[in-house]
Amino acid sequence: MLVQGQGFSLADDYLFSINNQKEFNQLKGEPLSDIYSGIECVKLCYNIADNQLYFINSTRFRYHMDFCERIFADTYDIAEYNKTNYTNNPNRKYCLGTLNYYTSQHVYTLEFVSEDDIPLASLQQMYLQLKKNVKLDAPIYLLVNNSFLMNLEKRIKNIPLIYPENIFKNQTYQALVVGNTYGYARRINNLSKEFNNISANDIIFFDGTPLSLPDCKAVVTSTMQTPLSHINVLCNNRKTPACAYTLFDSILTAKKLWNKPILIKIQKNKIDILPATELDIVKKKNINRKKIVLKSDTVTKALQVFDGKSAMSIKNIGSKSYGVSQLYKIHRLHPQLFAVPAGAFAIPFYYYAQHMKSKTIQQELKKLLDIPLQYKDSVNRQLKKVRKAIQSQKIDVALLDVVGKQLSKNNANASYRFRSSSNAEDIDGFNGAGLYESHTGILNDTTKTIEKAIKKVWASVWNEEAYQERSLFGIDNQTVLMAVLVHQGFPAEEANGVAITSNLFRKGFHGYTINVQVGEVSVVAPEDSITCDQFVCFDSEEFTQETGKVFAQYITRSSINGGKNVLTQLQIEQLYKALSNIKEYYYFRNPKASIAYTYEEYALDIEFKFDEGKLFIKQVRSYK
Repeated sequence: MLVQGQGFSLADDYLFSINNQKEFNQLKGEPLSDIYSGIECVKLCYNIADNQLYFINSTRFRYHMDFCERIFADTYDIAEYNKTNYTNNPNRKYCLGTLNYYTSQHVYTLEFVSEDDIPLASLQQMYLQLKKNVKLDAPIYLLVNNSFLMNLEKRIKNIPLIYPENIFKNQTYQALVVGNTYGYARRINNLSKEFNNISANDIIFFDGTPLSLPDCKAVVTSTMQTPLSHINVLCNNRKTPACAYTLFDSILTAKKLWNKPILIKIQKNKIDILPATELDIVKKKNINRKKIVLKSDTVTKALQVFDGKSAMSIKNIGSKSYGVSQLYKIHRLHPQLFAVPAGAFAIPFYYYAQHMKSKTIQQELKKLLDIPLQYKDSVNRQLKKVRKAIQSQKIDVALLDVVGKQLSKNNANASYRFRSSSNAEDIDGFNGAGLYESHTGILNDTTKTIEKAIKKVWASVWNEEAYQERSLFGIDNQTVLMAVLVHQGFPAEEANGVAITSNLFRKGFHGYTINVQVGEVSVVAPEDSITCDQFVCFDSEEFTQETGKVFAQYITRSSINGGKNVLTQLQIEQLYKALSNIKEYYYFRNPKASIAYTYEEYALDIEFKFDEGKLFIKQVRSYK
């Protein structure tokens, strides 16, 4: 029975049909998450007993529960309401979804939250009412983007289906870093070849997902990005406006704006590209950064062996090594939940600092530091000489001896990864991900020697991308140090991924953001045509106050896995529990974190792998 609230008319609260675009526009509201750009949505409530579909005024009712309280006089608390109306049970009263319009794709979709275990019969009836009562000029698809619908997929009849990867790849616009700026519009066809010719006043337009970016005013790529891509990380570090926009070629060509001054406005759901003048660009002020002097421990000589018991310090081994040492401690508390890289230890900063005292290295380093950053070709040539000097200098025999003994103690026949762990990573506002290198070393091997692996990691401090990024951020390069994280390698990865322990698409709302790919294919810097599984996962406890279920809402799926999910439901549940335990360990042992963030907002960046059916947590760092 309907109950009309005082002062509300039927037309104001809801409609029984949508007969044209004007009526849709009267009802539409903002989506609750930022998973995709350019979405207009109308909330739907299907009353199962009455076989009646309500098109809700989504500007008046932010949540479905608000509507049901107002119109049907429901008196549930939120946990009871969710448990009753989002699970398959005999007391369920409603099917609650949204009719979403993807403006750039001219596609309408029926969508449900990932936690909704919707009964098949009710879903079929709801769609029949939707089809009967909506008169718009495009078909309406059911978006199959969660495990419940994927399990129902083969049993769903007479409903056209669409998948998250279709929505993701057909987007035309995606905001990465919102902002406005002036610059020269430059079309870049080969970023690696043109890198050194790009000016700090350029706004660059290109295809793909490069590992590094030049100093520039703004970045526009034609390739949709994940939140964890290097473009996203670098542009957020630099506060450089950035977006993905597939139509830029036709727009700038038609307006004859290539190589001309332009104003670019990158907004949440749209981009504006306007003509400008030379004077506008001159007026744009550069940010003057204070020099950041890094302070670290260069006295500690002993290898830092991770046993899950000993105290470790970021000051002598860097944040990456420290993070793995903490994983060892968490693993001791939850040994069945996840595995850690075997035989891990760290070579402290001391040995890098001693190696760098070589007269030859110091001579080459002084020449480098005397060259202004804008002379890119000269800088890069000298960086190469610094790296060569580092790799040519003989390593401390005592270090090779102690490392060799530690490897023999672990497993003399194993292949080991020697990974970068600098003091110029994970500092305030500077992520540093992907700037340095990892290499393989094998004890008693004549080709992949331990000495070569260590020196290559040390030399990567002076990579072109790392040097430029630190310099742009204001870091004093003379104070940069490199420790080396060592652990056994992974011979055959089934899947690899990165997780952020917060919901990046809905601020303050529960959920973890996961990017995962089959095998060893990168999730942060894939080839241009490759996408990974990207989803947000949730725990039922947050929704119904009952534990035991983990839900996944897919944003896109892997383009190289035959339309299948990379992880099974059991693997997702195992990963979720591991992430939760790691997050709790960090959050509740860090007083500063609880002051600065709510638990939902607090985020860690965690690398993981599945190898021979086992979950390995490879790395943990703060995410800001």
